[in-house]
Amino acid sequence: MSNLSLNKITVSLLLILTFSLKTVIGAKAVEVFNNESLEESGNFIFKELDEVKDIYSDILVDRITNDKNVISGKTFKNSIVKFNINNVEYVSNTDDEGNFVVLVEEGLLVDVDQIRVKVCDYLDNELSNLSLVVHDILPPIDPKINGLVNNSDIMVSGSGEPNSIVKLLIGDREFLGYISNDGNFEIEVGDSLRNVDKLRLISYDYFNNYSNMIEKSVEDVISPDRPSITNVDCINSFVYGNGEANCEVVVSFDGKTYKSYIDENGYFYVQDDEGLLENTEHIKVRVVDLSGNSSEEVFFGIEKQNVGAITLRSLDPDNNVIKDAMIRLNGSDDYLYNNEDRVFNLNSEGSLMIEDIPFGDYELLIRYRTINNKLEENLLSISLNEENSDIEILID
Repeated sequence: MSNLSLNKITVSLLLILTFSLKTVIGAKAVEVFNNESLEESGNFIFKELDEVKDIYSDILVDRITNDKNVISGKTFKNSIVKFNINNVEYVSNTDDEGNFVVLVEEGLLVDVDQIRVKVCDYLDNELSNLSLVVHDILPPIDPKINGLVNNSDIMVSGSGEPNSIVKLLIGDREFLGYISNDGNFEIEVGDSLRNVDKLRLISYDYFNNYSNMIEKSVEDVISPDRPSITNVDCINSFVYGNGEANCEVVVSFDGKTYKSYIDENGYFYVQDDEGLLENTEHIKVRVVDLSGNSSEEVFFGIEKQNVGAITLRSLDPDNNVIKDAMIRLNGSDDYLYNNEDRVFNLNSEGSLMIEDIPFGDYELLIRYRTINNKLEENLLSISLNEENSDIEILID
């Protein structure tokens, strides 16, 4: 009978202990297990804690994080604490003050969200039973991208920590993807890779732990757009056009090739150092970018509009006077031969021809020497237009 009374007293003390603990928890962090019996002091001893602890009813547990392999805390003194982790039981005994320490395998808690704990007395009577949260403080592994990334790709795929989120940064755009249970992800990015040379990615888990930021180069495999020619200046020997900015342009005609650079606004010009444009009918143009991708080669035909020609022909086919003729064309500020004496080459028929003269009114000054070495000079008024674009002048 005395044994039965003793057990009842023990249970009463435990109930008093539990009730008192719940009463003071809301006030501040306290040490709830003292070294004196309730009969001796009648009060708990309050004490500042050195670290944050999770308090569950009648168990005080140091914060459990997944980077540790030690679980420590305080509960009923001289009891048995049993932890169930991934269906494996780990056991520890509390000392005379109720302290316990459980050592688990290194890395065991990395993928564990919660663990079950049961406190028993030495007769295996259950005193407490609850679940404890394992706090994830480990950053996810760095994400990876599969293979090469080209600027023609519309999908980016890779791998990372399962059940985490990956953030893809392309220029000023942001894409989110989910890493599945098998550790893979796939993100649709449309045409956002077209004009960038790199992308960045980072992953984070549900506890907001972030991985390192990873950079990945984007390979340029897209050929530049077709270039265009906007103007051909045969008089000043220039070719003007448009193309993809910051690329090289290659212009070819009459067996000669010229290279130039397209500025940041997409404009280019090529100068014909040998003066071949005057008699050129076709021009080939292509663009090469910094990665060596070449555009389609485009052929342009030159149609000389609103220009005419003047031909000087001698009445005597055997007369050599015309070979030494000096010509001055007055009336057009834009024309190369204005106010300039030049010796022109004869054509295949032995005549002198001035071509590609813009429509307008001119004065043609012809100066030559006769067979008697006499200087002759004639001034003619010339009008070139659509109805009268080719003028022939006979020299006696």
